[in-house]
Amino acid sequence: MNKYNARVTEIDNIKFASRKEADYYVELCLRVKANDIKGFLRQPKFYLLDDFGHDGKKYKGITYTADFAIEHNDGTVEIVECKGYKTRDYTLRKKLLLSKFNDIKFTEV
Repeated sequence: MNKYNARVTEIDNIKFASRKEADYYVELCLRVKANDIKGFLRQPKFYLLDDFGHDGKKYKGITYTADFAIEHNDGTVEIVECKGYKTRDYTLRKKLLLSKFNDIKFTEV
């Protein structure tokens, strides 16, 4: 149990950060079998800001790791985030993601 009361859950030998995320994974597996979606990725990483240097210092870039990326049958991609509690860090990274990839569909469940 973490500070947000999420319980680590294991399904198909995969550990999920919460029961909500694990349940959504099961739903996506069923949707693939039913040909409702082409497929999905777990934990896709998006680069929001590259590493850079300033005044002789090196700064690490910023990434955003979503819970799932769904490829729909029409070729569109949807990012899905299974959230119970929205931290300040999450809110900031979400804004950066949406500004950089403004044509992508983003859903919170």
